[in-house]
Amino acid sequence: MAPGWSPPTAVPPSPAPAAPPPPRWRRRRGWAAGLAAAVAVAVAAAIAVAAYLYRSSRMDEGVYTVAPDACSLVDPEGLQDLVPGGTLDTTRISRAPDATRCAWKGPQAVGAPWLAVEVVRVEAKGPGAAAAAAHRRIAGTVRLTPSRLGYPNTLAAQPGLGDEAFVEGRISAVYDEDVPVYDYTVRFRRANLVATVTCLPPLGDVASRDQRRRTAVLQAAALVAARLPAWT
Repeated sequence: MAPGWSPPTAVPPSPAPAAPPPPRWRRRRGWAAGLAAAVAVAVAAAIAVAAYLYRSSRMDEGVYTVAPDACSLVDPEGLQDLVPGGTLDTTRISRAPDATRCAWKGPQAVGAPWLAVEVVRVEAKGPGAAAAAAHRRIAGTVRLTPSRLGYPNTLAAQPGLGDEAFVEGRISAVYDEDVPVYDYTVRFRRANLVATVTCLPPLGDVASRDQRRRTAVLQAAALVAARLPAWT
């Protein structure tokens, strides 16, 4: 090897040319397809919501011209199932053409069971206007309230009671066994009537107390719905 001579340095291969970007029309077509899919989902959701609102707020079934007597909407046998030994609570009875209220309570001095029913007639001028106003009233009443005590309040649709119905649970207490207990209210609409039902059954054991409260208020609401007269 001659003095001062060195082997030639290897030249690294040139990198492969980058793939050309997709044609603009192809990129535009992909964006448009994504937008079309999003629009289709939004339209389907809107149609589903509109269909539900239409079904749940039927406005063409007639109207009530007076509010039925709330005290007549719970039969004696049903009352004794819910409030054993229960009698009318005369301090909570009111009657007016557009609203009636009635309540029953048990004989116990402490922790007595009770049941309360309110029926409100909503009036508005024009075909279907009264039922539409009642629909707005119940929709504004059943908004989910903030939670407390670390447990969320609850709200659920309840089929079979009227044109629309909801059961709302508001947290009442949490016991040492980490058992939450709720106060439940059922509100339902029939034509231009809005009924509100609350019920507190006998205390019983803590473990089953919440379930018994929910069952009792749903049973009471079913009794009221069954005894509501046809619109008059």
